[in-house]
Amino acid sequence: MQFKTIHEKEHTFFAINEISLLRSTPLASNLKISVNGNTRLQKCVSDGIIVSTAAGSTAYNRSLGGPIFPLESPLIALTPNNV
Repeated sequence: MQFKTIHEKEHTFFAINEISLLRSTPLASNLKISVNGNTRLQKCVSDGIIVSTAAGSTAYNRSLGGPIFPLESPLIALTPNNV
């Protein structure tokens, strides 16, 4: 995962099953999600979002109402987290 903050600071992290993004201020987060350079979600205003692979779709993603994918599925779930 690579992301840039509102202050243009860039970060890179590695993940296997899922990535959980949560706001760090009292204000809602305003997210744009791109996967491999392709914009998948232009704008998501929420407390955060879970981005999960098929392997991670049965964990935290599912507890937030996200879909469960077969393990061999090439899909990625984008599930808003409105705490």
